[in-house]
Amino acid sequence: MTCTVTLILSLLAQTPGGTTLRIDANQITNRITPHMTGSCIEDVNHEIYGGIYSQMIFGESFEEPGHDEALQDAGFSIYGGSWTLTGEYLEAAPGPGFKIVAKDWAASGDTLEAEVDIFFPPKSGNSAGLIVNVGQAGVGADAFNGYEISLSQTYGYARLGRHHQNWELLKDVPWAVPAEKWIRLKAKVESKKISVSVDGKEAIVFEDLKDPLPPGSVGLRTWESAVRFRDLRAKSGEKAWKASLVREPSSGPRQAVSGQWRLVREGKPSGELDVEEAGAFNGKRCQKIRFLSGDGALGVENRGLNRWGLSFVQGKPYEGYLFARGEAEAMLSLEDAGGRSLAEQRLTVKSAGWTRFAISLTPAATVPDGRFAVKLGKPGTIWLDQVFLSPSSWGTFRNLPVRRDIAEALLGQGLTALRLGGWMINAEEYRWKKMVGPRELRPPYKGNWYPFSSNGWGIADFMNFCEKAGFLSVVAVNIEETPEDMADFVEYLRGSRETKWGALRIADGHPEPYGLRLIQIGNEETLNEHYVERFSILVESLHRKDPEITFVIAAWFDEKNPQARRLIELSRKKKVLWDVHVGGDNLRAGDTDGAMVQRIGELFRSWCPEANVKICILEENGGLHNLQRALGHAHMVNTMERMGDLVLIDCPANCLQPLGQNDNGWDQGQLFFTSSQVWGMPPYYAQQMIAASYQPNCLAVAVDGAKDALDVTATKSDDGRRIVLKIVNLEGRPIAVNPLFAGFEPKSPTAHVTELHGELGEINTPREPEKIVPRQSVLPKGEGGFRLNLRPHSFTVVRFE
Repeated sequence: MTCTVTLILSLLAQTPGGTTLRIDANQITNRITPHMTGSCIEDVNHEIYGGIYSQMIFGESFEEPGHDEALQDAGFSIYGGSWTLTGEYLEAAPGPGFKIVAKDWAASGDTLEAEVDIFFPPKSGNSAGLIVNVGQAGVGADAFNGYEISLSQTYGYARLGRHHQNWELLKDVPWAVPAEKWIRLKAKVESKKISVSVDGKEAIVFEDLKDPLPPGSVGLRTWESAVRFRDLRAKSGEKAWKASLVREPSSGPRQAVSGQWRLVREGKPSGELDVEEAGAFNGKRCQKIRFLSGDGALGVENRGLNRWGLSFVQGKPYEGYLFARGEAEAMLSLEDAGGRSLAEQRLTVKSAGWTRFAISLTPAATVPDGRFAVKLGKPGTIWLDQVFLSPSSWGTFRNLPVRRDIAEALLGQGLTALRLGGWMINAEEYRWKKMVGPRELRPPYKGNWYPFSSNGWGIADFMNFCEKAGFLSVVAVNIEETPEDMADFVEYLRGSRETKWGALRIADGHPEPYGLRLIQIGNEETLNEHYVERFSILVESLHRKDPEITFVIAAWFDEKNPQARRLIELSRKKKVLWDVHVGGDNLRAGDTDGAMVQRIGELFRSWCPEANVKICILEENGGLHNLQRALGHAHMVNTMERMGDLVLIDCPANCLQPLGQNDNGWDQGQLFFTSSQVWGMPPYYAQQMIAASYQPNCLAVAVDGAKDALDVTATKSDDGRRIVLKIVNLEGRPIAVNPLFAGFEPKSPTAHVTELHGELGEINTPREPEKIVPRQSVLPKGEGGFRLNLRPHSFTVVRFE
């Protein structure tokens, strides 16, 4: 055999451009964990609330303050927040990127002028201002295209930024913005040139040569700032528009509806709607609907996340509940986008106290963009809170509040591990005890990504899903949890019905103990004395209750920081991993991040070898979801698999992403979805290929020729009957390779090939969900063995039997 290999190598070496892969099946370099195909789920882009969670209603607790429906009559579309017209001005409450946009006016050419008066109260918050050239607007912090021209009274600047369903700062200038004074803010766009003035003084001039935005509409936006606006004007050529931004005497009673809901007015009813900040069933607010007189109906409707519409399937039941009080005859209905009824249910409310009402509705037609409505058609008053609507068992995963289509897609991806974590867990009120018990009683809270977050789907729901899906689960907890609460958490996980928290777990529907073994203390924490103290306190509390728990360090690693060594030394006699976050967008990130991880492992062993701390990657981050990200991820996993037992888990971020939702530029979902569709992006399929080809033994492999272009990992089954090559071609040229084996003779005359390839920037879309997907083929064995032609920029998996 050795002579044969030598002869073939000699012949190939004489072939121009020939590349040889030499695989030694006798040399197992390390075992490979099966958990290198994990994923990270975080509600950063509403991937939980609006995504995997089967709850269809977004804003079910009515916690978001009400906006004045008179703004719609004044010609605006409202995208979140509390906007109130007074007799003198428009008042905007602080929030994360709430905006209103002129719905019937847009620039007629490349030139646009817009101006508005702004009034900042003292300590108003962050910033507020104009948005121009607006297009494709939706609910969400960065859900629009446009230029933002803002002022900050608190921080003293004038700012120009660009949104393209994300956020990019273009220019900041220091500017003394006074409080309690009306300021005239003006912006002028001339093709690629943007000019900004404040009270007639030039503040910013910028030429957008990189990505100029086309003409569009105008609007107002706030970012965590309480502010007032008046006298909004816009002009494009001879086309002018003015909005006085004051309440007209003829506007009638205030019609305020909670932010994610909208007013329903059919016929000519007279009535009042308001978001009341007293007497809520759960949380701070509830929705009031009062029908006074007239014909028709008055109420509210909800269209789900981003108001993109609820998906209804003909003949399939939808179930849920709502809480109501008051005295009224109400109608619950599923409707199409135009308000045509698809299913109705009458509701008789006659109680001063909150009552739970069951919802059961079956639509008479299939629509992808429907709505759920609650309406009154005759005199009466009703208050609403905690509305839940979900497909019944036909559309959920194994009787859990989880979308079946998303869950089955994750199973199809081949995931082996799932982490619930990210910056969402750093919110001050993120606590595990608020996520258990009846979901309608779980308190809403101010989240880091969404200030009106709900606890409808929390840690316990995540563990239920992982258990039924067969995923290894990793749960991150806030570092400010108390040691007592963490001890109670273990009791919730493992306790019997005789214990307080074990009894609650059983009441929550999980009679058997949970198998959760990995608990992360925090997320992306500053490596300082405070984190070390919190880690030590919480770990000791958990370890006393269950010494089998593996703890995950969540601080940014810094070898020059002495606290890093302290954490390693504190890990003696415990099972500990350090979560190292890496980047996955760059094709060759695996090289640099692999070297970094290797260095960290060497430091761990030198600092305290008896601690035996390992590494996990719970966020492989970036801003892409195209083929380039897929190849970068495949290269990263290949690299980490060759690390031996140093790296035990790899989880790219993010697991899921709603179409059109891209907060903070993290446009990196593996699985995309709308209310009616789910499809994989190229990184999803790279992960699927890695999972499907898993073998536990890593083999020695050498690349002769094109070494810098190819990244190759060879693995073998335990019985030695199968060898798998995972090859990433990092360059834009085809490469022919010949795999040669020592200690293994393929018996099958063919090898099975799976390849993912295309242009680096290509993605899958709702119209072309399978544009970039793996392709299967058979590679026949020739006289000189197997010869494989690798496509440019490709990921190829070859299985030899």
